[in-house]
Amino acid sequence: MRTVEIPTFQHVVVHYEIAEPFSRILAAFLDLLGAMFLYVILLLLFSHLFALTFLPGSYLLFPSWLLTYVSYCILSDVWNAGQTPGKWLVGIRVIRLDGRPIRWSDAFVRAMLLLLEGLFSAGLVGISLLIGNALSQRLGDIAAHTAVVKERNQRTVYLSTLLNIATTANYPIKYPQVQQLHEKDVLLIKFTLGQVRKYPNSAHRLAAARLAKRIADLLHISLPQESDPEEFLEAILREYVVLTR
Repeated sequence: MRTVEIPTFQHVVVHYEIAEPFSRILAAFLDLLGAMFLYVILLLLFSHLFALTFLPGSYLLFPSWLLTYVSYCILSDVWNAGQTPGKWLVGIRVIRLDGRPIRWSDAFVRAMLLLLEGLFSAGLVGISLLIGNALSQRLGDIAAHTAVVKERNQRTVYLSTLLNIATTANYPIKYPQVQQLHEKDVLLIKFTLGQVRKYPNSAHRLAAARLAKRIADLLHISLPQESDPEEFLEAILREYVVLTR
């Protein structure tokens, strides 16, 4: 399993699993079908509104198709945070390697190079790079500094977990301020602790320490110098569950 490390604005490194080449090819095929469907709809709409006739041999047919396909890819990537309909169905997403959101320029570069790969090599160059590149990056990914990763689902909750959660009646609350946290903060705490347990190295422990300081500052909690950042984060996570269940 190949992974890529992406930094967040909290200076926490998040690990993503690289999408398999087959998943990307399947998503590209689904997007091709989606773009073709959109193209047919637009042709019928414009023909009806402006009494235009697009014959198979018309010089406007191919350029208009390319414009539709490129626009489909660019708009989907930007408006849906790196996820075209095809990628959404397959469960993968485009992310920038610096952790920032996909920009218009990134989506444009990826779409144009995808077009060139398709026109001049029938996709063979892109497929070769997906298989041979360490991050499964095609030319568009390399130029735009992006990668395609598997969509992470952190909302799975098991019944046994819910049944074993303490309540305010049997669990002493030390940090009532945890109710001020947003769900994204709690998910970040959970993920960071998971990474420390899975990869107990100095980088992940430093990330946990920085996150603990950020959470303490956010909640106006005085964090003792000798305190264990991981134990503090675990306490915050437990008390959030108890107070918000």
